[in-house]
Amino acid sequence: MYKAKIFKVLKNTHVLPTMLTVAMEINRMTADPDTTIEQIEALIKNDMTLTAKVLKIANSPTFAGTRRIVSLNSAISRLGLAEISKLSLTVSFLNMFKPNFIDYEKFWIHSISVAYIASKINDMTTVGVKTDKLFTSAILHDLGIMILDQYFGSIYKKVFDIALTKNIDLTLVEQNVLGTTHAEVGA
Repeated sequence: MYKAKIFKVLKNTHVLPTMLTVAMEINRMTADPDTTIEQIEALIKNDMTLTAKVLKIANSPTFAGTRRIVSLNSAISRLGLAEISKLSLTVSFLNMFKPNFIDYEKFWIHSISVAYIASKINDMTTVGVKTDKLFTSAILHDLGIMILDQYFGSIYKKVFDIALTKNIDLTLVEQNVLGTTHAEVGA
């Protein structure tokens, strides 16, 4: 089994918290009613990937207005602070890893879809979970897959291939081969 080795590597890996620093700061700032767009802009403009994504999303058919946005300030205004918080977390999370064999685009679409669907379902219920916390949890729900792909790519590719070719639930194959699951690793 690989479980002991996996958790030994995870114990000595300190990449995750530092990569999410900007996203978590944006999340904190957007929750503060005294935060200005200029303060958010100052933080975002230091990350060129995030800046490009914010501009791209602000000009997408979903958010596009009557004119094309070229300034970060205008893009933040158009999207709103809640969307900026979600977007920064998504971009930061997905830029933490360079996938070995996982289809990055499909993974991104799946993660963001789950996050938005969870938020919409929450909006339709009376449970009252904070949407930002729900979105964060949903976007990170498969973090373990990316970690296993990143640090244990060769064995994890075999696990993934077995699950796909034999049409077996991924977590069952992970448990049998690795002694753990991507959910446990992500947690």
